[in-house]
Amino acid sequence: MSNISPDSSPAAKHSAYNDPYAADDEIDLRVLAALLWGHKFLIGFFAVLCFLIGVLYLHFAEPVYRATLQVTPPQGQESQTPGGGLGALAELAGAGSLLGGADATSFELYLAGLTSLEAANRLAANEPLMRRIFASEWSESTQSWKEPDSALRAIVRTIKPWLGVENYPWSPPDGQRLQEFLEKYAAISRDKKNPIVKITFEDPDPKLAQEILTLLHREMDKLLRVRNIRRSTDHIDYLTGKLATVTVIDYRQALIQALAKQEQNLMASSSDQPFAAEPFGDVFVSRRPVKPQAPLVLALGLIGGLFAGMLFVFARATIRGELTTYPLADAEYEAATSKTLQPQSRQNPRSIDNDAAD
Repeated sequence: MSNISPDSSPAAKHSAYNDPYAADDEIDLRVLAALLWGHKFLIGFFAVLCFLIGVLYLHFAEPVYRATLQVTPPQGQESQTPGGGLGALAELAGAGSLLGGADATSFELYLAGLTSLEAANRLAANEPLMRRIFASEWSESTQSWKEPDSALRAIVRTIKPWLGVENYPWSPPDGQRLQEFLEKYAAISRDKKNPIVKITFEDPDPKLAQEILTLLHREMDKLLRVRNIRRSTDHIDYLTGKLATVTVIDYRQALIQALAKQEQNLMASSSDQPFAAEPFGDVFVSRRPVKPQAPLVLALGLIGGLFAGMLFVFARATIRGELTTYPLADAEYEAATSKTLQPQSRQNPRSIDNDAAD
């Protein structure tokens, strides 16, 4: 008698390999490994192909440089509202908000406004700068803006409606388009443990990136300075008029202190020192391109090629129904069958005759 159980017999294994509905549609890992190993050269071809695509991309990709500006809040800018009875008297006199704290958020406004439409509109007034940023849309011969004309652009505009994407009409570069440009390539890096904030801008032209970051800082600091001067001047006019009508000594004292604070803010805004943000050094540009990163591109190409090759082999075998009938599985069945039947061929002929006689 045979000692092979029905579930572990070679025939059962072979049936499981060849029946697509066997074992609840589970795929034997040995069959999958054999399938991938049997197509190792095809998978290697995919890996080499994607690696060469990465090399080709590195040859044609435009290098990008990064300009960096480090800024900190100006020293001595922060102010605190006096507490105690004087602060309460200022509230009663209608000057509580003028006692201080108005400039405490100037640095935050500066950081938030770097990519704002107001800052972009100020930079857009610089015509030479706009021509350098949108160089592909400027015509030197006609000295005017023109719509870019290229085969790739025409193909993209043709495909968009089929994909349900609307084609927007072209418009000459302005503040709004410059704002989109700034939001795309400018970045702010903050660390709670470090008081220095890094502002970066990336562009293929390192000198242009440096100039944009320098002008952006200058225009934003100037904008907040002008706004603060206007606000402080209005506050001073209000407090001066209020002092002419208030006769209570304590109220007058609170108004006088608020007036002194606004005079201090006005003097700080009118000086030549940085107002909203103080540069921690000059704008510097990376010596080497930050994009593309060659090791990363090549590694992704090689790994991506391997996965693409394995996916292709797996998908093709699934479509053809080859996963459960891979040749190595059949070879395993034949080897197991021959080993099982070999002892039966060596039985004693007498025992065979006796069985026949019975």
